Amino acid sequence: MSLEESLIDKFQNRGILSGEELYLNILDSFDFISACTDLNLAIIGVDFFYIKADGTYPIFPNKNLDCSSFLRKQEQWVDIVKSCNKFAKDSLLIESNKDSSQYCTFVVIEEGEKV
Repeated sequence: MSLEESLIDKFQNRGILSGEELYLNILDSFDFISACTDLNLAIIGVDFFYIKADGTYPIFPNKNLDCSSFLRKQEQWVDIVKSCNKFAKDSLLIESNKDSSQYCTFVVIEEGEKV
């Protein structure tokens, strides 16, 4: 089991699992980011959605975070993890203050994983 799969197992009871995609309420996402940091996983993307009784809807205008530029700016993996995850956390804090009913999905990579 990969580290990302173990994270999904750990957090699936706090979110909605659809296929291989885990949707977490934005307020539960902070614990997910902390767990990624503890496991040395970098969050390189976040997508935002509304989940309603009749389906899952991307938020428009399109809200998503792309942290992949940190992969090119940093040389040490530990610095990549810190930069990506701090950017994700800071951005989610701003978003959660605007609208706490949003859900998020994350793009997470391990050291050495090809993007």
